[in-house]
Amino acid sequence: MMAANKLHPTVLEMLSIPDSRGRDVVPWHYIRRDFADGLCFAGALLIFYILAAISWKRFRPFAEMSFWMGIVFFALPVVKAGIIYVKCAHLFDPALAACPWPDFDSYLNDASIQMARSWVPPLGAVLAAIFTLLRIRGQRIVQKRAAADGTSHPGVSAA
Repeated sequence: MMAANKLHPTVLEMLSIPDSRGRDVVPWHYIRRDFADGLCFAGALLIFYILAAISWKRFRPFAEMSFWMGIVFFALPVVKAGIIYVKCAHLFDPALAACPWPDFDSYLNDASIQMARSWVPPLGAVLAAIFTLLRIRGQRIVQKRAAADGTSHPGVSAA
């Protein structure tokens, strides 16, 4: 997350999205900032998931936790950037750029952004529950096999 915050000013400079800070017109300043946040968090999420995939076999519970925590903490800005990209025509051409939000309030209260705010973080919680249930189920299967074979498997207690 800190890396994403460090890259934010650089990404803002690279984007040629118009900026309208301080005006009561199209809220380009906020659109530009949220889009840059989404790009930075997408990079952080990609690195997060690569590290989780690399550590999957050795540290599986932590890797599983990384997948759902990535959604809880990183996915909302990425989804918001996707919404901005889809809704704004010619986003990277300041002369032709257009968006459906005439002012900041309409941008802030956009139905798709509100839906993303209400659905993306709970998706992480649902994934956490699914991973937990799958892990418990896997441990029970290993315990049953161990009881049937009369052997013990490391890391599984015979309960």
